[in-house]
Amino acid sequence: MVFVIKANGEKARFEKKKIIGTCLRAGVSKQQAEQIASQVEAKARNGMRTRDVLRLVLQKLDALQTGHGEKGRLRGAISDLNPELHEFEKYISHVFKAHGYKTRWNQIVQGEIIEHQADVIVEKDGKRFLIECKHHRNPHRMTGLDVPLTYWAILDDIQKGFKKGITKKRFDNMWIVTNTKFSMHAIKYAKGKGLILTGWGQPRENNLPDLVHKIGLYPITVLDLSPAELAKISNAGFLLLNELLIDENELRQRTKLSSKRISDIVNKAKRVLS
Repeated sequence: MVFVIKANGEKARFEKKKIIGTCLRAGVSKQQAEQIASQVEAKARNGMRTRDVLRLVLQKLDALQTGHGEKGRLRGAISDLNPELHEFEKYISHVFKAHGYKTRWNQIVQGEIIEHQADVIVEKDGKRFLIECKHHRNPHRMTGLDVPLTYWAILDDIQKGFKKGITKKRFDNMWIVTNTKFSMHAIKYAKGKGLILTGWGQPRENNLPDLVHKIGLYPITVLDLSPAELAKISNAGFLLLNELLIDENELRQRTKLSSKRISDIVNKAKRVLS
């Protein structure tokens, strides 16, 4: 039996099924996923770090040259979104819009006592939700109890404001979206208060990677680009891969990258999106 070391230092048993799951989420066939998992299992050794296991998986996906390797990097790619440009909040707004929600980003909502800044407001089927986004640059950092505690207080103030006629629109619930996992205390508290949680692999269905893969809406950070290239593309106003599929001359002018590099980047984006 092989044991690997997780990002938090804990020891865990190597599970082939997790490798298969990662590959399936990246879009490969079940046969390919099982083949890659067997190849990685053959190289797994006691004390190996999970990040090194993932690196092996991504290498195998990259070797297919089908865009699956980039999709397998989704977790790190979302972590790499620029907080100074509020890219995570904007990205989540795009994801919900692609799922049929009417979305508004960065809104001020009056509560009973004070005003609150909502990351995203979404509406669908007669329901209106406040979405609060918790972004971690470290994808292995746990989202703790303090997050639902804080956001429940915000929802409570806004809902009481509506009952008193201070808040103009009714909000049905608070939806907390993060790119990491929630702690057990956070999950328990949110369940008790009826809050909706969407994290990495949580809940079992309609978690964050599921929401993304279902619509194929990937951030530019899934591409293997240098920090300087990413900065130029982000500062030019691009966030999503499909936004790069414009006239290459315009893309070159806006990013100041060479024509050859632009062609390479666009081809990679097309490969992932296909």
